Amino acid sequence: MELMMQQEAFRLMQEKQKEAQARIASHQLIYDTPASPSDPQNITSLNMGATTMGNNPLLGANKETKDALPQANIQAPVKVPAVQMTELHGLITQGTIISGLMETAISSGLPGMTRAIVSEDVYSFDKANLLIPTGSSLVGQYRSAVTQGQNRVFIVWDRLIRPDGVSINIASSGVDNLGRSGTEGVVDTHFWDRFGASVLLSVIDAGAQVAVQSANDSNTNIALNTGNGLSRSSEIALENSINIPPTIHIDQGERIKIIVGHDLDFSTVENIAWHE
Repeated sequence: MELMMQQEAFRLMQEKQKEAQARIASHQLIYDTPASPSDPQNITSLNMGATTMGNNPLLGANKETKDALPQANIQAPVKVPAVQMTELHGLITQGTIISGLMETAISSGLPGMTRAIVSEDVYSFDKANLLIPTGSSLVGQYRSAVTQGQNRVFIVWDRLIRPDGVSINIASSGVDNLGRSGTEGVVDTHFWDRFGASVLLSVIDAGAQVAVQSANDSNTNIALNTGNGLSRSSEIALENSINIPPTIHIDQGERIKIIVGHDLDFSTVENIAWHE
């Protein structure tokens, strides 16, 4: 009797395996609740699902992918038309690097204006004309919002003035030698301004605690109260000074880089000796 039960269980297990293999090989979807013939929308969705999953069995095997397909917002690539630039003999294109030297020093404690001098000639796009000669002046503005860990000042260069009086608004930002935003400087973290008072009061507090341990009973309460007061004073001093921001200093003569923010067109200037 027991042997017959084992054989029957083995036969049922084989049938289940055959049914599972048949489902995997099938191109149709199997739903627990069959669609009603009176509901055409359900029949249409079943047919569409069977076609989609039959064409791509990988999608049918991944339920998360299948569920995400209806919400996927698939857009066709956008065509961006090319434009032929003109007046190349008088054009400096966006992304050109201008090298310079700081004429004024910068301290980031307060925002303000700054000046620099171009240190290398900059030619037109076709390399035919010198558009920004060495010695041209740069005028810009810098921000004072500096946070802990920052070592760069963000400078926006507004205007460029050539030695012959030609002026142009460049609206470009300062970068470092690798093109990273901001101009590097020397950082003053104001360590002693931030922590000096707290450290001093902590040292005094530690001395008071030592005095408590060595004092006799008559002076213990007085020394203990003094130590607690100094500890609280140390905490208050730290709270008042911990948020002092660092100051970044950039000296005169520091080498700088500027990345041009948009195309600069000098072709309308009449007193430039053009070579086309």
